[in-house]
Amino acid sequence: MIMDIDTRHWRALRAVIEHGSFNRAAEALGVTQPAISKSIALIERVAKAQVLERGHRGAVPTPAGVILGRTAMAMTNLARQARDELSSLGEEALGPLIVGATPSAMPGLMPAVFGHLCTRGGPLRIGLREGLDSELQPALEKGEIGLLVGPVTDIGGTDGGRPSPNIVEGVLLTERMYVGMARGNPLAQAPTLRIQDLLDQPWVLPTGGSRFHQLIEALFLSRGLPWPADVIRTNSLYLQKHIALASNRLFLLTDVELIGHEPQFAWVPLADSPVRKFGWKRLKAIVPSPMAKAFIDVMTDLIAAHR
Repeated sequence: MIMDIDTRHWRALRAVIEHGSFNRAAEALGVTQPAISKSIALIERVAKAQVLERGHRGAVPTPAGVILGRTAMAMTNLARQARDELSSLGEEALGPLIVGATPSAMPGLMPAVFGHLCTRGGPLRIGLREGLDSELQPALEKGEIGLLVGPVTDIGGTDGGRPSPNIVEGVLLTERMYVGMARGNPLAQAPTLRIQDLLDQPWVLPTGGSRFHQLIEALFLSRGLPWPADVIRTNSLYLQKHIALASNRLFLLTDVELIGHEPQFAWVPLADSPVRKFGWKRLKAIVPSPMAKAFIDVMTDLIAAHR
């Protein structure tokens, strides 16, 4: 069975895929090339499929190899995580855990979570990786991060992007959209704003590659509206806000960006706003560590207090 394959064989497959050659994989692992070949042969025998093709470009994974390559990465990363957790027992440290978070969680929620964790005493062994959904989801599946914080359902509540069966999701809140601006902007006095009334305003909006960009695109397309003509584009939320405040432009934000800190800008609810669910994801096959459970609990408490 696949799950009976020894970690050293998974390590060999991962090394061949990463280095593109049996010889270079052997050098990286400090073993002989025949040992690498035996490991690959064993995996192919158990999987009943060819996992690598050897040619002038070196060793290239087959479709089956791509699938098993993800497994190899996950298994070796999990073995390393287990080693790190065992070493932290003697140090009485909280961790280890690597969290991947999408940009909207970074300004307030993540600093607030870390602040609360620091009050529990003891050293922390925790890392934070910022990235877009398209970057963090594969990292979670490979075991490179232990917890993903960000959107957990497809935009607008559609079913087009059902989660992987290998992943467990938890919803922390349902987000709406707001229009952000400098506090002195006359629009800040409005109880609500409609996007169709703001097309002639100067904006700062995200570029492609993120769920948030898709959410904004859907907002305009669903109303048959053109993209604003005067737009500065950046995926950095930090830059979006600072450019908007420095140049009296508008920007869009969601609820999670208002959690854990006092924003230095005004925000007005967007009428008929699309919604999305925000939360966390982890691998189903892995029992969450005490650090992962504590991280989720703190996020849950912070968001409940914000409401």
